Amino acid sequence: MTGTKKRVLILEDDRVSATYLQKELEQTFDVKVTHTCAECRREFRRQSYDAFILDVSLPDGDGIELAREISEGGEQAAILMLTASRPDESSAIRALAVGADDYLRKPFGGQEIVAKLRKLLNHSPILRAGEITLHQERREVFANGHVLDFSRREFDILWVLVQNKGKILSRVKLLESLQHESDMTDRSLDPHISRIRAKLKKVSGAGLSLSGVYGVGYQLEEVSGVPAKKAS
Repeated sequence: MTGTKKRVLILEDDRVSATYLQKELEQTFDVKVTHTCAECRREFRRQSYDAFILDVSLPDGDGIELAREISEGGEQAAILMLTASRPDESSAIRALAVGADDYLRKPFGGQEIVAKLRKLLNHSPILRAGEITLHQERREVFANGHVLDFSRREFDILWVLVQNKGKILSRVKLLESLQHESDMTDRSLDPHISRIRAKLKKVSGAGLSLSGVYGVGYQLEEVSGVPAKKAS
């Protein structure tokens, strides 16, 4: 019904921090607190949540792997990771790559986390296709736990293609979706598409095929049966 609070599930093993989080959030959200991965897993399997706040380091598991499980389970929910004051950069990238929407470094203020959570809940900044993940706010593309080198314009084009994956997207509609790119023209589109296609082909096991449809436009498709290579 109208006015119902968004449901937020917190995973924080430090009970003082968990209590602080609950007090700061419960005036705005319907909050449930868990202290272990096992407890959190039981709770989100029991009922759905609009957002998850997950600590990275936990005594019985890894918050990032739990984020992956939530994301791959089809949950249409925001995931915010809590990291140490000086997080390992690879951990932050890994969290975003598995489907977390953002991360927040400790210590943080109550107003800060409320504002961050509201922003994540008000829009969907993530798209996934094959084995790649796109973060709209950061304009970053992730695959196999790494950030891929896409320019801002290439990202915007790929975002539109992923939004329409499986469909044949006409050049006209693609350009209309890129109206904010004032100097983007029909002629300049092809080189960008070629670079995007080349970059996707370099991703081991990306599971995506970007092809041109003669006289019409482009089609981005998810393809199966492409084994991912082990990282060296």
